[in-house]
Amino acid sequence: MNFETVIEQLMRPLGGGIPAFSNGVGSEKPLQETYYKFIDPKRSIKDLWFESFKKVKKAKVVVIGVPLDTGAGIRRGAAYGPRAIREELLKRKNYQLWIQEEKILDLGDVFVNPHLLHDTMLNEQQIKKCQEAMYPDLNSEERKELPVSALSQLEKIISLLWQENPDLNLFVIGGDHSCAWPISKIFIEKFKKESGLVQPDAHTDLLSSRLGVDYCFATWSFHANELLKKYGGENQFIQVGIRQSGKDKAHWEKISGIRQYWPDELQSRNKNELIEEMINHLKIKNVKEIYFSNDIDGTDETFAKATGTPANNGVHPDFFLDLISSLGNEFRLRVADIMEVAPFLGTTPEETKQTVNLACDYSIACLQAQIKNG
Repeated sequence: MNFETVIEQLMRPLGGGIPAFSNGVGSEKPLQETYYKFIDPKRSIKDLWFESFKKVKKAKVVVIGVPLDTGAGIRRGAAYGPRAIREELLKRKNYQLWIQEEKILDLGDVFVNPHLLHDTMLNEQQIKKCQEAMYPDLNSEERKELPVSALSQLEKIISLLWQENPDLNLFVIGGDHSCAWPISKIFIEKFKKESGLVQPDAHTDLLSSRLGVDYCFATWSFHANELLKKYGGENQFIQVGIRQSGKDKAHWEKISGIRQYWPDELQSRNKNELIEEMINHLKIKNVKEIYFSNDIDGTDETFAKATGTPANNGVHPDFFLDLISSLGNEFRLRVADIMEVAPFLGTTPEETKQTVNLACDYSIACLQAQIKNG
């Protein structure tokens, strides 16, 4: 199957990645109409979405939504992060302009089966049944080519995008943090020793498995770091804001080689010096390409309560905004994301709005850096 056919099967126009079979049908339409009116208000959503497949070859930045929270394990709701973040992004003047100037291209959502996480966790019979249900327009041989779980779908999508346009930058809107595993896998396989990962997070995500599950929100960093080591990328992973862990910093740094910044260091040292230290650490390792994977709970809960595991004593947003800018100035910000925004978990509308607005601020900062060095 060609690129366009596969993308049509694995994805949906933005906001349409959550299957809705009853009262949710059509709820994505206002979001889609708002986005596509900036491209051509006179043409149909379906036609404009199909046309976007052909624009990938010349795009600077492709945006993908992953409405998945199957990989979370505390409080769920991050599946609705992509829609809420896009709704706010589309109110931002600079974002509107980037759409009109075709500096960014929103390819839509992964078509998520909310019962599944990764194809390696399914037996052959279950995969076949899901292929039949999810891809009814294809014949049996064509279906065999397509994964059915969101993480496996995302891996295939990113791989295909970089085949179409090897110079492409990616921005992914999650979704729970398990989404970072397929992203980091393809990123590291593509750039190998030039890869560098920077992860704002309250948690290490360094378990090899959680309750017997290999790929989820608590394990992706472990697998990404192991893959980085395989390609010779030792100590090219930085975590910022870690503060909720049963083990201390010394333990994690010793067993992983990841450089971690915990609250005591972040609060006692000069911000600019810290950022310069992070930049120099990556430069010494000859990193050229960065994957910035931003769990919103790395930010202090004062600013980000609408998430599965909000945590106090965290990082101020200004630190991460300055870090994004510096990374974009010194490296190629090849991939960036925003993860774990769960709009319905805000206890008040104000908390939800504040979290979503902050996620948009982070997104704009990343996209600006990607457009500049794309």
